[in-house]
Amino acid sequence: MPDYSGHMTHDEYIVEIRRKLLQLAHAILSGEVGLVEGCMHLWPILRDLDLTDEFLILVGVASEGDRFVFGEDKTQLSDDELSHMDLLLSDFESANRQLAEDACKMLIDRFETLWTVPTVAVDLSEKI
Repeated sequence: MPDYSGHMTHDEYIVEIRRKLLQLAHAILSGEVGLVEGCMHLWPILRDLDLTDEFLILVGVASEGDRFVFGEDKTQLSDDELSHMDLLLSDFESANRQLAEDACKMLIDRFETLWTVPTVAVDLSEKI
């Protein structure tokens, strides 16, 4: 029976979180989102799916994200500070890119095949 209260069921939540995980992994691989910023968004999903131990490289990259500035916060930096921060970020991402991208590919391989809408047994005994 569908939930009309506006809240997700557990199965709907799992489907949604897997969708987000796949979108982020693909976005990291395509360069649509930066490695560190993408991993920072992946970390809570990995935690919710209890996958942090399996994908420690992504968690490690995410944990380093606090050292860097993203989005609107960049406007608070001077041009010199921004250049320095961008250089540090570029160096960090270059050093970690291969392992992190391999982990993203593993996530995609694992979850694209599992990413199906959970089936719910239909109870045909109820009268219409």
